[in-house]
Parts: sequence; structure tokens; C-alpha cells
Amino acid sequence: MAGSDNLDLKPGPGGTSCDNTKGFTAANASGREANFFVRNDLGAVTRCSAVSHAEIKPPPFYITTPGYTPYSGGPIALHLLCHFLNRVGYEAYIVTDGDLSPNLLTPILTPAIAALHRQLARDPIAIYPEVYLDNPLSCRRIIRYLLNRPGQRGPKEAVLGTFWDRPERRSEFILHHDPEFRNHTLKSSSLYIPIVDERIFYPSADHLIRDGYLVYSYRVAVRDDMIPGWARPFTKIEMSNPKTPHQLSELYRRSRCFITFERTGAQSEALMCGCPAVGIPNSAYNAMPSFSHFVNAGQGIGADIGQLEWATKTVEIYQRMFKAYAVNFPVELVSRIEEALNFFRDQDNQTERALSMGNES
Repeated sequence: MAGSDNLDLKPGPGGTSCDNTKGFTAANASGREANFFVRNDLGAVTRCSAVSHAEIKPPPFYITTPGYTPYSGGPIALHLLCHFLNRVGYEAYIVTDGDLSPNLLTPILTPAIAALHRQLARDPIAIYPEVYLDNPLSCRRIIRYLLNRPGQRGPKEAVLGTFWDRPERRSEFILHHDPEFRNHTLKSSSLYIPIVDERIFYPSADHLIRDGYLVYSYRVAVRDDMIPGWARPFTKIEMSNPKTPHQLSELYRRSRCFITFERTGAQSEALMCGCPAVGIPNSAYNAMPSFSHFVNAGQGIGADIGQLEWATKTVEIYQRMFKAYAVNFPVELVSRIEEALNFFRDQDNQTERALSMGNES
């Protein structure tokens, strides 16, 4: 895009001390080859040596999640997390009563597998999204993954306040998908999972003239008078008339803008089809998803037409930044898991020292 490289945009996060990325960086760095939904896309990526030497047999990970659906970003992220943990050399299982994706490496945790882990004293680590409270799997070590603001989905504030204030939260490892989801009373580490299936959501090769607007209305009821005057004609994307991912991708490839009044992963899918996105602020929504990772490339926030012009001008920058982050994601994941394992080792060492001092006294 002419002049786009001179815009004052900062790249998203990436890069760790792990260098086991041979066969993974340049070869798959462009186009739809670098998508998350192909099992053989990682080359020789493995766990960092610091992890594998420190813990010869790492613990298995049990990920509690709803079933897989292409219509909800949270389950997509959790199933991708399981897939990539297995792809980079860990052992991870899904705990769900719902569906699985046939394209992802997401084995179900069975009673027999769990019993074998207990027999071998594998001491699994549970991973719970923010909608699951307490410890239903009764694991000794817990990672809590904030995929949304606590209370936005599932249990509400009255329950959440006491839950997150309990002292046992300090012995759990906390991850957040986006900085705005953080609980600021707890230390938390970032793990953004790019969830776009680039086999489906990709820009048109024909550079067609875009026409019309898309208005996203799933959880927020959108009236016509809420939609900016410049966004005409428009088509609503509504739960009452759901479209398949392929149908949505066709709409994204030919529309001028994706307009949303709520946080949604569909915005990233639209952007990867070359459709700029504009968010309209309201009482429950005042920032576009992934601003913290891709600055504001391809995205505007506000009802004035200048937001559309900026988003249109920078959408290709968003696509390049997203692809670069997606390529580096397995390395980022290994870094976060290494951090979690070190956290739990420190917890165990502190407990052992406390017990030792108690015995001496």
C-alpha cells in the first residue's frame, strides 16, 4: 500500500530467548501457508531446552473449555491452545462435553488417561478460562486464562469479587489474552492467540471494488439510527440469521467496512479479508479488540468518517502484523509455558523450605 510504511505504527509483541525455530520462520511467513489450522505448519519447532532439561517429563495440561465452534472466539482460542501445546512438544488434553475441530490436535481427556497420569504421578496442570471458577478438575496447579473481562460472560460481579480476592489466587498462574482483561490486583502474563482461520479468511486476489457496509449485531441490538450516516447501504450480521464462515468471508471480501458495537473476534476475520473495521463506542464497549497488539492498524473507533478513512488506509499493515505475530506464536507460547513451569517450581520450592524450617524448629 503506497505510503503505508511511513505511518507511525508499532509492531505487535514477539520474540523470546527460545531459538528452537528452525524450519518455522521464513518458510511459512506469508500467505495462507502460515495459518493456525494445519497440523504440519510448524516445521521443527520444539520446546526450549531450558524447559526440557529442567523437567524431563513435563506435566500434562488439562484445558477445560466449551465445545469448538467457529462462531465464538473463546472456544477457538482454547482449542488452538491445546493444539499448539501438543505441536510444540507438550502433552495437552481438552475437557469438554461439546464438539472438537477435525483440523486440530485436541485429544479428549478420558478417565483412563487421567488415571494413568495419577498412577505415574504426572501432577497435571489445569487451564481454566475466566468463566470457570474454583477447581473442578481438582488439580494441584492451576493456570487461569482471561479471555474476556471477568464478569462479561458467565458468573457476575457479586461472585467474582470474592473469587478473585481470595489468597489462593496468588498461588495460581494468570494469563490474559488482552491487557484490558487483566485483574490489576494479580500479576498476569500476556498470551494473545490469533484465531483467524486463514484458509477461509483471506483477501480477494482480484482487487474488486468494495461496496456496502456490514453491521455486526450479535449481543447488542443495533437500531438503524445507531449506525453512522455514511454507512449506507448496510447489511446486518445477526444471530437470528447466522451465516457460515465461508459466507461471511465472501461478505468481508466485497464490503467497504465492518462496523461493530461490541467486542468480537469477527473483526479480525474481516480485517484478514481486507475489510477495514470501525467500532462504535457505547456504555459497554469503548475499544477495539487487539489494539494493544496491532496498535490501531486497520481499525477505527468512533462514528466520524475519518475513522473509516484511517482504517481503510492501514488495513494492509494490520494483515502484515497479524501474519508476523501468527508465525511467531508457537515461540511465544513456549516462552509463556516456561514461565508458568518456573512459577510452579518456585511455589514448590517455597513450600519445601517452609516445611523444612518447620521441622527444624
